[in-house]
Amino acid sequence: MRVFTGPRPAAGVCRVHRLLILALGAALLLAAACGGGSGSPPPDPDGRASGPGADSDSGYPYTFTDDAGRTVTIARRPERIITLAPSHSEVLFAIGAGDRVVGVDSFTDYPEEAARLPKLGGLTDTNYEQIVALAPDLALTVGGTDQQVARLEELGITVVVSQPQTLEDVLASIEHLGRVVDARDGAARVVADMRGRMEAVSRATASIPESRRLRVFLEIWHDPLMSVGPGAFMHDLIVAAGGVNVFADSDSPWPVVSLEALVDRDPEAIITMFDESYQQLLAGERPGWEGVAAVRDGRILLMDENLISRPGPRLVEALEQVARFLYPDAFDAGEREP
Repeated sequence: MRVFTGPRPAAGVCRVHRLLILALGAALLLAAACGGGSGSPPPDPDGRASGPGADSDSGYPYTFTDDAGRTVTIARRPERIITLAPSHSEVLFAIGAGDRVVGVDSFTDYPEEAARLPKLGGLTDTNYEQIVALAPDLALTVGGTDQQVARLEELGITVVVSQPQTLEDVLASIEHLGRVVDARDGAARVVADMRGRMEAVSRATASIPESRRLRVFLEIWHDPLMSVGPGAFMHDLIVAAGGVNVFADSDSPWPVVSLEALVDRDPEAIITMFDESYQQLLAGERPGWEGVAAVRDGRILLMDENLISRPGPRLVEALEQVARFLYPDAFDAGEREP
């Protein structure tokens, strides 16, 4: 039996928080489909909206429509920024704006410099008193947090909602956040590196015929059983790694699925973020899963949920790990070439 495992997930990560962010992202897709009022500013060349002064030497004031459909104006270069989702923390530090971050959400644990900053709570227990004490001039948060956004605005803080949905959205959001915080060169560098690594994965798997591409099930949650579908960046990640998502026909980015449907689709590879699921599947102790090809063959990957569930720069690491898990020979062959 071949056993595959990636880096072990960090202990103590709040999985409920992660699922809440994913659920909010799905809700935002619906809101975006229904939103977009006629009062929105016209888009600028990079697909964002820009207002008067956006083409000045400083780039400010900068007006655009955020991922919640809100018109936001950044009056001047942000100097004291708070991040209220781990992905935002990772983005700002990666693009070179980490020295201006003064506080982060409770679940930010990477990079180390970010983890040491004052913790401001989560989506449902935001510490507004501490936020006021930090005197931020910009707050970054995720979609679906209307009450949090309203409260921050009442406190006079400019808020940007950034909730990328697809893999391309993740790249675009990094570039846009670079524009928002005046770190465009750093953002461009990060995105170029991500694209280069994504293209390397594509080259490595390009010769694999469709008939040999593995059917993949990605477990988002186990009770109820949840997976990913089109419109979710994790679905895009499976496809970019050369896999075939067994729930690619789902009409939801985050579908609740039945065990019967899973068994019927017979995935040849399973990716999970939960150690308990991983151990049960390896031991054949998960009732009803015994006949699934991935379980019979031991083709199961325990994935660090912080890599695969955060829409930030490290998502490309998740892509590389998934691709190597699915097609190790494709990468081993490339490494043996002179």
